[in-house]
Amino acid sequence: MTVVSHNDATRMLFHGKEINREELAPALRAAPAERANWKYTSEGDDSVPYADPMYVVDVVNSLYAKAVILTPQLKEQIAAAKCSPR
Repeated sequence: MTVVSHNDATRMLFHGKEINREELAPALRAAPAERANWKYTSEGDDSVPYADPMYVVDVVNSLYAKAVILTPQLKEQIAAAKCSPR
C-alpha cells in the first residue's frame, strides 16, 4: 500500500492500482485470502499529509491485520540486509 502526493492531490495505490478510501477496506479484506499472513505495509513520501498513511493503518488495524509503516530509515535497513519489504 503506497500513498503518494502530487500537485496537492493524494493517491492511494494497492498492488500498483489506484484505489479510493471507500475501496480500501474491501480490497484489503479480499487480499488475505491470497496470503497466509495478514501483514500490510504502508508508506508515503515526505509530501503526503500524515493523516493519509495513518488512515491506511487504521483500516488495516480494523481488519485485525498487522500494519507495518515503511519509513525511509526502515527501507534503508531492509536494503542493507538485502531483504524484500513485502
